[in-house]
Amino acid sequence: MKKSRLILISLSISLLAAVFALGISATIVTTQTITALIDSNIAVRYNGDNWFMYDANGDRVYPINYNGTVYLPIRAFCDIFGIGIDWEDSSKTVSITDDKLTNTAVLGDFEIKLHGGEVILTKYLGEGGDVVIPDGITIIGQGAFDAVLLGKRGAGQPTSVYIPDSVTVIEKMAFFGLIYPQGDGTFIGLKSVRLPSKLESIGKLAFADCAVLTDVTFDEIPEGTITIGDKAFAYCISLENCDLYRLENVELGSEVFEGTPLVEPTE
Repeated sequence: MKKSRLILISLSISLLAAVFALGISATIVTTQTITALIDSNIAVRYNGDNWFMYDANGDRVYPINYNGTVYLPIRAFCDIFGIGIDWEDSSKTVSITDDKLTNTAVLGDFEIKLHGGEVILTKYLGEGGDVVIPDGITIIGQGAFDAVLLGKRGAGQPTSVYIPDSVTVIEKMAFFGLIYPQGDGTFIGLKSVRLPSKLESIGKLAFADCAVLTDVTFDEIPEGTITIGDKAFAYCISLENCDLYRLENVELGSEVFEGTPLVEPTE
């Protein structure tokens, strides 16, 4: 990437960060037609790690180059920092809030948030390796183990994760992209996940791009129906043993196992 582009991205990030700190709404007051380039050749890195951007539907989105300035999709930008963003169509208003981490506490390697009777794991802060999530957690929050966010926090890459039976929801992008190259050409990353028996839903892209993930299993199969979001396990190219694939009481989104050795069950 050219040096000028790097400077422009840095300036855009600084300006957006100022907007987040103020907690204000950006209102569209005028419109005009422009010609801009959606430029998939522009790489975006955060703390040295590649940052791949997705929209609310889980589809890949790219920077826009207009008159020499690089623009980043605001929803994808907010997602990387776990910042709340909403669109109100009637008033054409984008609302950005940074109140997601109120009422939080740190429990060992985990940041926990209490909200509406739920105990939400918002951030993993540990050194990686074999990770055991504490019993009593009910929701694994969006981006809690996201690979890019782990780099920002200085946390390590989990190689296995034990999720306790108290967990009912795994939110979107909770374990996204957990793979990291080593200097010798090999990779480390998430290889196995133990799922909870009370699991009710897995969000969009929850485990997508975990390229060395091989095993996703239950100790005890849930009795209720499990909803799995779009592309939840997309491009887990090593996934061979997945109990979710064998369940009858499952509602699948689109392309859940896209790019994996598994074939999605038919109705």
